[in-house]
Amino acid sequence: MFVSAVVVALYFLPYFVSPEKIGDALIVSDIGVIISAATFVVSFLLYLWVSEKYVRIQALIVYLMLTASSGVLVMSTGNVASPFLALWVVVSLFAPVFAWLGTLPVVAATISFTVYQYLQHGIHLNDLVIAGAAGLAPIVAGYVIWHAARPAKNKGGDSAYHELASELSQVANKSDVVIKAIADGVIAVNSKNQIELINPAAQHILGWGRSDAVSLDYRSVLKLTDKKDQALTDATDPVQLALAKNQEIQTNDLSATT
Repeated sequence: MFVSAVVVALYFLPYFVSPEKIGDALIVSDIGVIISAATFVVSFLLYLWVSEKYVRIQALIVYLMLTASSGVLVMSTGNVASPFLALWVVVSLFAPVFAWLGTLPVVAATISFTVYQYLQHGIHLNDLVIAGAAGLAPIVAGYVIWHAARPAKNKGGDSAYHELASELSQVANKSDVVIKAIADGVIAVNSKNQIELINPAAQHILGWGRSDAVSLDYRSVLKLTDKKDQALTDATDPVQLALAKNQEIQTNDLSATT
């Protein structure tokens, strides 16, 4: 947006300063100022109403418009001798950010410009080298700059992920050892009343193996009765009360049927 504003300002500069003092190379053409003005307006509107969902597409649109205005400026102010060639180099440097969507237009524009210059005016070896360096070298440099850091970032993220997974695994293993070593029966139940864990002591007491008990409704494994040998209801079942109230429930009035 700033670059477009500068180009528009250069277009109107001859109205306030003598063209002889500015130089022909900085005189912006009508088509150049039109594209630059359009880029400025679009950039400003997208800045005001940017959407996180489409931010990459919006950035690509602005980038392609800036690329077009830079190309027109170069062609209308001296071609390879244009002072705006430096702007083209900077713009090309950011092409790899958008992968092939940004790179392909820049490469196509560079090749088209070179062919046009050769067919219309012929082209010297020096001009060919300048055109190639200005159009293609920044793209190569851009890929080195923008994509070299990406694997390092991913590698760092993968390393952190594996380190965290390792720590969690160690904690889980230690917890598993502790639970298995408890002499009392231990059963873990989820909110769906399904058994998620049953330690060896509970397996021995209830006569259920781990592979058979896990994922079953706890009431089919842990059959509790009250002092009158009556089956429990949800109102008297301590497991249901603990799940409903999310608090510890203690009782010595129940027995388990095996």
